[in-house]
Amino acid sequence: MRFIVKVTSPFSDKYTGQPYTPGETIALNDEARVKDMARQNLAVLLSAKPKTTTKKHGKRVMVFHDLLYVIGGIETALYNLAKAYKDHNIKFVFNSMDSEQALRLAEYCEVELDDPSKKYETDVLILASYNCYPIIKGRVKADKIYQQVHADWAALKKMPLWNGYEWPVDKDVDRVLAVSDTAAKGLRTAFKKPIDSVVAPNILCPPEKQEFKVFLTLSRLTAEKGADLIVKMVQKFHEAGKSFLWIISATHLSLSKIDKALAKDKSVIFIEPSVDNLGLLSKVDYLVQLSQNESYCYSVHEALQVGTPVIGTNIPEIAKAVKQGENGYLVGQNLDGLDIEAIFNKKPEFAPISEKIDPVWEKVLEGKL
Repeated sequence: MRFIVKVTSPFSDKYTGQPYTPGETIALNDEARVKDMARQNLAVLLSAKPKTTTKKHGKRVMVFHDLLYVIGGIETALYNLAKAYKDHNIKFVFNSMDSEQALRLAEYCEVELDDPSKKYETDVLILASYNCYPIIKGRVKADKIYQQVHADWAALKKMPLWNGYEWPVDKDVDRVLAVSDTAAKGLRTAFKKPIDSVVAPNILCPPEKQEFKVFLTLSRLTAEKGADLIVKMVQKFHEAGKSFLWIISATHLSLSKIDKALAKDKSVIFIEPSVDNLGLLSKVDYLVQLSQNESYCYSVHEALQVGTPVIGTNIPEIAKAVKQGENGYLVGQNLDGLDIEAIFNKKPEFAPISEKIDPVWEKVLEGKL
């Protein structure tokens, strides 16, 4: 199995109905399920391995870090290291780790949550943070130990929090690795005893094509506007393992079940309703309007007017404007027909659609009807 997770909250498997209790471990091959469990705080990741079965080469390298955050400079540095040297025999071990970041690393290298009772043996040990070695000292045997430094200590020590701090490099460390000339200079000048280092610059790999999408809803979060369908569609995107951001600018009841469900989701953000939010229409990938009924639906027409495709329910007024696969996608009122792969990988491109004013308005304004 590629993934091992530990249950943290009781739940029943949505596919098999099998109940799980806190402390149990589960072996899985489905990354989307692992992400979904972590997102709902049902389980934490213990270990993960990359998909590839290609044999790794080179010396055994273990990278140890105390805390892998959901975002951060060290986290990004480790990801780029894994990506650049994906064919090398590199393993990442963390005292604590965010599941999202860990899964991203596991695309390329093995990742493991540290077990305080476990001992390790490796050829090369890289310590990713200045203070992490005490956690694993005495439990790891390595031919070479390198200590990374990601900070400009000269600048840090000017701040009240770090003023007067002295950093003793552990005697086990063979070389200190500074991520830049600035970091290396800081090590020479920040402490009473200058610290020599070798500059091993941070790695920045070429970007890969992202299927990340940004969705926008400008509406009321009420039943007739399909608020419950938004919750279901968000869940289906997660189950499919997709990365996205859904922006909702809506008039809504802050204590409704819909709001509570969406507020817990890291891929959904609420912004206060404002006429200025119309400017977002041309900046997002899709407008989403999942109404149960409409007599016109301005947001759909305003989106098409600026060339932004629409995901909408297959009701008469929306179906008049949205042509399947041409300027958006239509779904049933129970989300039947939802083509997630098409939405994420075949975003329609089309010329902005303008609408002429009906001549009837001349008669209305002249009182000639």
